[in-house]
Amino acid sequence: MPIAILGPPASGKSTLFRALTSRTGQSEESHSHNEPVPGILRNWEPRLERLASVIKPKRVVHPTFEIFDIPGSPWETGKGREPVIRGIRQSETFLIVIPAFDPTRDPGKELGDMKTEMIISDLAQVEKRLKRMKKEHAEGLECDIIETVNEHLSQDRPLRSLSLTEREEEAIRGYGFLSQKPAIVAINRAEDNSLDLSDLRSQATDFGMRVFDVCATLEEELAELAESEQEEMRAALGLDRPAKDQFVSEVYHLWHYITFLTANPNECRAWPVPEGITAVHAAGKIHSDMEKGFIKAEVVKYQDFEELGGMAQCRQAGKLRLEGKDHAVHDGDIITFRFNV
Repeated sequence: MPIAILGPPASGKSTLFRALTSRTGQSEESHSHNEPVPGILRNWEPRLERLASVIKPKRVVHPTFEIFDIPGSPWETGKGREPVIRGIRQSETFLIVIPAFDPTRDPGKELGDMKTEMIISDLAQVEKRLKRMKKEHAEGLECDIIETVNEHLSQDRPLRSLSLTEREEEAIRGYGFLSQKPAIVAINRAEDNSLDLSDLRSQATDFGMRVFDVCATLEEELAELAESEQEEMRAALGLDRPAKDQFVSEVYHLWHYITFLTANPNECRAWPVPEGITAVHAAGKIHSDMEKGFIKAEVVKYQDFEELGGMAQCRQAGKLRLEGKDHAVHDGDIITFRFNV
């Protein structure tokens, strides 16, 4: 699911983008001002490292997320900006960077402006669609929902606060409404963090957005260090965890994701999947043949693996379970799928 980083001018969004994607020291000058800058965010999964230390596979694959830095103001229009607008609409989630490091700026207003611009963009789409529907004398579920959406937006309310059924959401999914997309606000603070940001956090929550604090310049500097040096510096500065870890936690919360693990001599891998996914559909995330030919899932809880020290020990202790296709996968499950091709 692609993630777009948005923000007002000089918000530090490109700095945070480089810190999240480990592109520190790299220049984006080779990319056009009218093209989103692509990057990959790697989610370090510590349970996978522990698993790999026992299994000793040929390779270890951590989860990744596709992320794009949207150049300039996201609402800037003009010749050649179509790829940027398309990139924003095709993204599944927004990371909105709001500057709170400069006392001469008003972060609350800048966040409010971002929300308003999304609503204005959605209203323009809705009004265009309503005119076409009226001209065509269209009726049905989509017409009813578009009328509801128009009324909601006209009250200056983002669509993520509009309660819809699955059928209703499906009817308008193709529109790519901006104010309906899940959003996370990164409050880009100064290193001394002297400003009171409680009102800004409350404002983001009121807009239906997740929120976390970050000092983008500091995160970029730390990302340039070796892993051991990063840990030492964070401890010295009193920082709990990297911005990357905070952001991934927020993404998992928004998407209602969990992680299951697979392990064999060739590869140990972590797989992000939606909460409540069944074993047969989890198998399909690896390969469609696994889903079609699913027989059973051999499941070990990560906690049992950690306590007993290995897969063989779990099997001997009776901690390995055989589950059918309707088994609900849980976070940290270590799964081996049995299937016919």
